[in-house]
Amino acid sequence: MPASGEKTTPVAAAREADVPSPAPCDARPATGGLSTDFLNRYDEALMLIELSAQEPSCIEDLRAWRPASYREHFAASPLRQAAVALAAYDALPADARAPFDELVATLDGLTLTTTAALADAATADDRAAIVAVAAPAFRRLIGKAASFINANGTTMPPLDLAEVQALIDELMAR
Repeated sequence: MPASGEKTTPVAAAREADVPSPAPCDARPATGGLSTDFLNRYDEALMLIELSAQEPSCIEDLRAWRPASYREHFAASPLRQAAVALAAYDALPADARAPFDELVATLDGLTLTTTAALADAATADDRAAIVAVAAPAFRRLIGKAASFINANGTTMPPLDLAEVQALIDELMAR
């Protein structure tokens, strides 16, 4: 207990009352509620893609990966703030959501295409070449998606679909 006249913070008061502190959450209701938790699915796919260059067993995990929209992700999410993230997304004008949804579809396509290319790769050198092409594209696209989410859907960095298609074509050519 604090000495008489000292202020107690809410977390300290909860500890003293043996009440658990609220769990951290990546949805930020005070700033719009969009959540970067959605991007974890692509971060995990990228990690498996990069690992597959040296560890081909990771390709099986990649094959189990399935696309999911922002809405589908949070509808199935156990996060306490999933409803906030969905409400914030739904509150965005359709013309603000559309470029983000297009970016998500591009990430999904890149994930599936890279997975197929890695599964067909005959050697570790082939897998390494595929990863060398795909990984930078993933990072750029994930960065653009993070910018959209962190700006609460108010801005979307331009997406050069021709560049993305060229990367996918290069992957398919390997």
